Parts: sequence; structure tokens; C-alpha cells
Amino acid sequence: MSKTRVLVVEDEYILSQDLFIRLEKMGYVPLGPAATGNEAIELTENESPHVVLMDIALSGDMDGIEAAGRIGSTFNIPVIYVTAFSDDKVVDRAKTTAPYGYLIKPFIDRELKVTIETACYKHRMEEELRETREQYRALLDASGAVPWEMDTATGEFTYVGPQSSSVLGIGPDDMGNLDKWLSKVDPDDAEKVRGLYTEASRAETGSEIEYRVNLKGSRQVWIRDWITSSVSARGEIRVRGYMLDITLVKEAEMERNRYINELREALDRIRTLHGLLPICAWCKKIRDDRGYWQQVEVYIKERSDAEFTHSICPECRERVEQEMEGGN
Repeated sequence: MSKTRVLVVEDEYILSQDLFIRLEKMGYVPLGPAATGNEAIELTENESPHVVLMDIALSGDMDGIEAAGRIGSTFNIPVIYVTAFSDDKVVDRAKTTAPYGYLIKPFIDRELKVTIETACYKHRMEEELRETREQYRALLDASGAVPWEMDTATGEFTYVGPQSSSVLGIGPDDMGNLDKWLSKVDPDDAEKVRGLYTEASRAETGSEIEYRVNLKGSRQVWIRDWITSSVSARGEIRVRGYMLDITLVKEAEMERNRYINELREALDRIRTLHGLLPICAWCKKIRDDRGYWQQVEVYIKERSDAEFTHSICPECRERVEQEMEGGN
């Protein structure tokens, strides 16, 4: 693992050299020093430090607070203020740049090390969180899902992902609250949707529902809405979830079911004998649609699922026996 690179910004030579020595003893790689804000920005761009130790009172037309603000916004590198000033006005102005630490001169090595390690760790965690959010957002964009969060006390949607504009054709601001959203839901589905949201706002649960939404231009879409709720450490119920446009899936399902029903009906028509059947009064053969005469069992078997076995009825048995006796 590479050593932490620390840029020293200090316009007093003796103090900057002292910081160099102390940082090297702690195992860091000191960079600089920079004596002005412009030098600090230039060295940050060229040396890519992991963290900057920034003196607030710098000589020149740019003090440490302004330099820190530019470094943070341009290079996304954590800055720790090192200063002899601790009055409220300076501190309040310094806070606007979101520093990662504040050291008051003089300070001991342990304070310096803890502040640097904390700043680097915090920045690393923020970067990992940012990357995770970007990956999550990219995943949602690719899947066409719209994340949302709702205030259970007011029913207001406190957050709706920007994907709603492209997925649903509705901007985040158009979602409003639960009642406004339900006004867009198909009347046949509205009550069951309200019930599920209400249930989620009362207890820790997780569920999903599919329903229709009527959008502008008489366009109707199918939505699959995953709803989850959890209880915070303060006992507050948080309800959030994400919506997915499943219109194409539902249309494909309906089309498939239509084809299946048509196929079943066609199969029933094929397998069912109907209409007038021309049958010979003497030999009992049936004439098919091609004009050929077939045995009854052959004709029926070709046009149904019936199977045949052969036997002899009592009347025929008696007649056959009489004929055989008469022949003898």
C-alpha cells in the first residue's frame, strides 16, 4: 500500500520545515511546501496529494480558505486547516468549504496524525459511497426503475428518482403526494394500491403490486411497485421503494394468453365431430371430405382422441350362433 502524500501549505519557512520533519517521522510523504494559495492549487494539480494541510493566513491575494475551496471543488481532495486563529468568524467562514479537519497551533504529533488519518478515511468512505450510488443509479437507469421515498405522516413523496421523466413521462415534481399519484392510477386498481401503501406506513413490511396508470395522451402503462418499510433508531417508519414499467411484459403476457386460447379453441374444433356425417345405411361406412368411404372407427380415430377395441354385442352373437347352427 502506497504511503499517504500530504501537501503542506504554509508561508512561514520554519513552520513548514517543522511539518515536513514531523510528517516524515510519522511515515507520510510530505509535498511542497506551498507559500501561497496559487502555489497550493498548482502543486495539488501536479502532485495529486491525498490530503492538504492548509494554513488559513497566507500571504498574497488568496488566503487559505479561498484556496481550500478551489482545491475541494476542482480536485476533490480533502483539506485540513492549520491555523493559529480560532475566532468564530474565521471558523464559520472555513466551514463553508467543508474541511475534513481543523488544527489549532500549536498541536502535538498525535493530534496531527489522528486528524490526517480521520480525514483520509472519511474521504475514502465518501468516495466509495459516491461510487456505490453511481452504480446503483446506473443500474436503475438500465433497468428502467424509478426509486421513491415517502413521508408517512403527510403522504408526500420526499424523493422521486429523475428516471421518472423518461420511464413514466412524469417529472419528480408531478408525483406530489399519494393522493395525487392515486388520481393517475386506474380506478379499478386505486383502492388496492392505497391499501398497500397504508399497510406499509403502519408496520415494517415488504410487498409488491402490479397496477395500471393512466398518463397524458390517454396512454396507459402497467407498473410493478416494490414497497418496503423499516423502522429507524428513533422509531420512525420509513417507506420507500421503486417502480418499474412492465407494460411490454404485460402486453406480451396478454398476447401469449390470447394465442393459447385461440389454439385451444382450434384444437377443440378439430377434435370434436360436428355437422352431418354421410353414413352408408347398409355397411355403416362414413364418407370423408375427400369422397372416400371409411370404417366408422377409422374415421372417428383420425378426428378425435378416441381409441377402439373390438367385441360383439349379445344380439349379433345370437344371430351368428344361429347362422352357424343352421349351416351345420
